[in-house]
Amino acid sequence: MGHPLSWSGNRPMAARPRQFDPARGCWVTASLGFPGLRRHLLRKPSQSGGSNFPRPYGAADPSLSGSGPAPVLTLRLTNTLTRAKADFVPLREGKVSIYCCGVTVYDLCHLGHARSYIVWDVLRRYLIWLGYQVTFVQNYTDIDDKILARAAAEGSSMQAVSERNIEAFVADMASLNILPADRMPRATRSLDAIRTLITELEEKGAAYSADGDVYFAVMRHAGYGKLSGRDLAEQQENAAGRVADAEGERKRHPFDFALWKGAKPGEPSFPSPWGPGRPGWHIECSAMVREELGDTIDIHLGGADLIFPHHDNEIA
Repeated sequence: MGHPLSWSGNRPMAARPRQFDPARGCWVTASLGFPGLRRHLLRKPSQSGGSNFPRPYGAADPSLSGSGPAPVLTLRLTNTLTRAKADFVPLREGKVSIYCCGVTVYDLCHLGHARSYIVWDVLRRYLIWLGYQVTFVQNYTDIDDKILARAAAEGSSMQAVSERNIEAFVADMASLNILPADRMPRATRSLDAIRTLITELEEKGAAYSADGDVYFAVMRHAGYGKLSGRDLAEQQENAAGRVADAEGERKRHPFDFALWKGAKPGEPSFPSPWGPGRPGWHIECSAMVREELGDTIDIHLGGADLIFPHHDNEIA
């Protein structure tokens, strides 16, 4: 695939203009295919014909005569939870785990998706350049109300809509030269992990079943809404009298969210201890990130528009 920070675009890298920046100790190459979107850093090739791959974090570059040890670079990221910038320190030395809350594949990607994935790709490539071993997991949400609605409108199926849009997403990311994720789990292929997590929450008293549905009890989570900064009591007051459907009547609290949805006529369903049905959106990412990366990760990526309720619910 070549250097993790290089991008050939539509022209061979060797044919594209670049110059050596002595201040940075690297080659700087303009991204001609998407001018202004990003620039790529390439190590100065070794005079002895050595590797062009990134040197270990903090190590000297032998190709730069008399340069001495490379400067220690600090990465500062904005923490959504604390609403402040902080130095990035990985949980395990030399390794970084990243989970990207991926697309719900009911439609094609738009420019906002492109912007997000380019930013995240630059972050990933920079961590690789620093010498970290980066594990990048990104999911597909391929079970969702929006997918079912699109399938019904087209006279198609959930699987057909999902597969078509996954193929388009892969093509879009390739055209932007986004590095593929190391692993890309799908909700439909993570059902055992989802059912296991729901069962654990139920055993802890954090979830309850009602007529084939299972809900997370937000009042059992002391800090619910801390990511978005929403006050649960105030939100409940504002929601008074607004929830009158059958689902609302089954909930103990208006903000309780579905972990498992009982089967409805004409919808695809999967077996479970609570009867046939399908997982709710919010539990899918929680189960997939735990299955792929464990209980704690370094960086969770996602759209700002999903901080509430999706990522608040993931934390819960």
